[in-house]
Amino acid sequence: MQKSSTALNTEYQSYPVRWTVLLTATLLSLSSNALWISYSAVADVAAEYFEKTVNEIDLLATISFIVGIPMCLVSTYVVDVVGFRAGMLLSSLLTFFGGLIRCLSTFYGINSTLSLDVQFGLS
Repeated sequence: MQKSSTALNTEYQSYPVRWTVLLTATLLSLSSNALWISYSAVADVAAEYFEKTVNEIDLLATISFIVGIPMCLVSTYVVDVVGFRAGMLLSSLLTFFGGLIRCLSTFYGINSTLSLDVQFGLS
């Protein structure tokens, strides 16, 4: 089968903004996965701090898989309704605030006012 001359002479143009979008999506996915996997490296220390078992600490990572399935459908709907840029901004903000709440729940001074169960729930 012989290819047509128009297929051989097709030029593709690369837009720099597409690389920015790819970098943004990659960094957002990387930060989300870093939050997801962070407790597995320190499960023993976290279990001792929160006075929980290691299995309960591992449950924190498992919950993200369970919540991720319905949230995938919600995020698809959000991107379809408000657009890709607004969807990426919203997901970036939610990831940031989720990580911030998780971090602040164990800060000295704040953690003395919260019970360990509340801190664990925020984590």
